[in-house]
Amino acid sequence: MRKIIVLFLTSCVTLWAFPYSVETVPNVKLKCQSCYVTNPDGILSASAEHQLNEAIGRLEAETAVEVAVVVVQTIDTDDCYDFAYRLFNHWGLGKSGKDNGLLVLFVADQRAVKIETGYGLEGLLPDMACDNILNEVMFPLFKQGDYDEGFLLGIQAVAEKLTTDEAKEELLLNTNSPKMERVNFWSNYLMIGFCLLILMTWLTYFKMKKLRGERNIRYREIAPFVKRTLLLGVFFWPVLVLALWLRNAHHKIRYGKYPCSECGKSMRLLSEKEEDAHLSSKAQAEEHVKSVNYDVWLCDNCQNKKILPYTGSVFSYTTCPKCGAKTYKLDSNVVTLPATTLTTGRGVKKYTCHHCNHMETVAYVIPIIVAASSSRSSGGGGSSSGGSWGGGRSGGGGAGGRF
Repeated sequence: MRKIIVLFLTSCVTLWAFPYSVETVPNVKLKCQSCYVTNPDGILSASAEHQLNEAIGRLEAETAVEVAVVVVQTIDTDDCYDFAYRLFNHWGLGKSGKDNGLLVLFVADQRAVKIETGYGLEGLLPDMACDNILNEVMFPLFKQGDYDEGFLLGIQAVAEKLTTDEAKEELLLNTNSPKMERVNFWSNYLMIGFCLLILMTWLTYFKMKKLRGERNIRYREIAPFVKRTLLLGVFFWPVLVLALWLRNAHHKIRYGKYPCSECGKSMRLLSEKEEDAHLSSKAQAEEHVKSVNYDVWLCDNCQNKKILPYTGSVFSYTTCPKCGAKTYKLDSNVVTLPATTLTTGRGVKKYTCHHCNHMETVAYVIPIIVAASSSRSSGGGGSSSGGSWGGGRSGGGGAGGRF
């Protein structure tokens, strides 16, 4: 019952909320140096906002990491990921040269959250860690309508990751200088490269040893580490040897020999055409839109089969509220009445499930067009210089999703 009431109230508020653009999201740092939470629509309680400001302030004092929490009712785009990326770089979260900023964006009408990390935090808060914080800590509470506790525990989980001795040592050292000294360049380059090779070999050993579960789980968990090692190998050639081996090992996790759990014989990976006979209509629809990619392994000896889902190549689909397939997508966004300088406008968003054909339309209000000299526009323009944040950058790291 509580969840229904929260959803009802959220829907009512959405009708009156004006979508924020990157330029018009209020930058609290312009008015308050000890404030980190932007909560213009009052979604969080005053008590939770105060506790979050205190917790984030302590984290910054201890690690120098700059964290911003932005909680709004609606934004002017359906792409929460891109909005978070642009807002992060528009404000310049994190210290310049260190890029140690973090943004948590919450958009109520989309039921979407994105954790955006600066370049300097991608190693300490990899995409998988951010995804775990969302799905294991924040989303269960958000689904109950408890946004206050969800954010408090989410920021606490972030702080736990960043305040270990190893993390603080890395964060507080000036290791992100944009230019390396060029004295005796090649000898220094090779020395650093071989030291990194030894370190990455050691990390690879322990990461591979810790992998557990079905091969699709192991394949997903090691993927970010493989990508980062390959990237490191591009810049430090000695590491490239390890990176290529690791990429081959990653490939074998998914496509290597698969013994049958029933008879012990080797199973056979079915082709795309062959596997359709073994997939449900929901799974086939997910494969068709490329939101999920399924591998079907079949034992020719005893006919035992194993179906393993992998992340697809298209990320714009979400889970359908009716059939549960990951085939739910915004199909159209139509402005039915354009806004003017005197009146608000109207628009309709249409969502469709490409499996069960479930459709949902959502009406929204377009704010009155204001002159460039208005207070809200000037406030947004002022934040384009970074406001009181440190001038850091993000490359799109982190994780996001809908609850």
